[in-house]
Amino acid sequence: MANIWMLVTLDEYELPLVVADSAGDLARILGTVPDNIYSNIHHCRAAGYRCKYVKVEVDDEELS
Repeated sequence: MANIWMLVTLDEYELPLVVADSAGDLARILGTVPDNIYSNIHHCRAAGYRCKYVKVEVDDEELS
């Protein structure tokens, strides 16, 4: 299993704006730190809001 991290739109479609292989890579692209991404995901889930960051688990077979 591998993870893909994305910055997505906040509408119902959640279209990917930025895609990266790790939270660290996504943070570097966006000019922030991985802890901000983790914190945002945690707070959105706790409050029941849509989150602009998404972690998607994919099978390694789907990546090749």
